Amino acid sequence: MTDAENDRGQAMTFWDFSLLFYGRQGVADACLELQDRHGLDVNLVLFCFWAATCGKALGEEEFARLSQASRDWQAQVVQPLREVRRWMKRPDLLEREDCVRLRESIKRQELEAERLQQTFLAEALPMEVTPASEEEKTACAVTSLNCLLSRHALPTLGNKERSLERLLQEFKAFLQS
Repeated sequence: MTDAENDRGQAMTFWDFSLLFYGRQGVADACLELQDRHGLDVNLVLFCFWAATCGKALGEEEFARLSQASRDWQAQVVQPLREVRRWMKRPDLLEREDCVRLRESIKRQELEAERLQQTFLAEALPMEVTPASEEEKTACAVTSLNCLLSRHALPTLGNKERSLERLLQEFKAFLQS
């Protein structure tokens, strides 16, 4: 049994998985690079890996459900909070203690908005653990990521996108932990 499942065969919550996986060496940087360079929603990238820990590969139908469940929230709540937080990273504002406090408050709100988005995603596509080997789980992650990439008209994993390769490497290590 891995960290991503419990003794009753139920999946770890998406949020708990995300906290564990995102905290691994290089995962945050890789996710943020995919977000900033390619416009990918980090929560959908993480969902690909969470589903894979459950032995599930995501296809077009699943991504359509996930997109419907979170697209507006991402666009109307998460992204605006992120934009304000990033804008407030200006040196002239970081010199002011009151602006730093406000920026930190916005950062906490952004994180809470991300958590809520993950709740919407998990409710839209509940997961139960299907027994699968590490290789099968990795293959599920690759299938899901390739589907996500194709939805964004991006090259699939065969083109060796460095950020995705780093995530897959860390995912394999995560499965072994």
